[in-house]
Amino acid sequence: KIFMMFSEEERHAWVKSTHDEQRALVAQDADTFFVPPYVGPSGWVGVVIHAVDREEMQELVTEAWRLTAPKRLLASFDEAAG
Repeated sequence: KIFMMFSEEERHAWVKSTHDEQRALVAQDADTFFVPPYVGPSGWVGVVIHAVDREEMQELVTEAWRLTAPKRLLASFDEAAG
């Protein structure tokens, strides 16, 4: 299952998100976050990669994975993380 994609130039990433999170991020900083074509109506959010720090990108990718991962895998991940 896909939870993240990169643009051809690798300047932008598209990450799976909820509609609420997408709206909040775009409202917070429209220069960094945007509604990408094709997958945007499903809640995905576009990110200008150089505009976010490593920690924020890690949070976005982790949450995107969590929205996609099967429940059993997610439970195992959470259990291992403590």
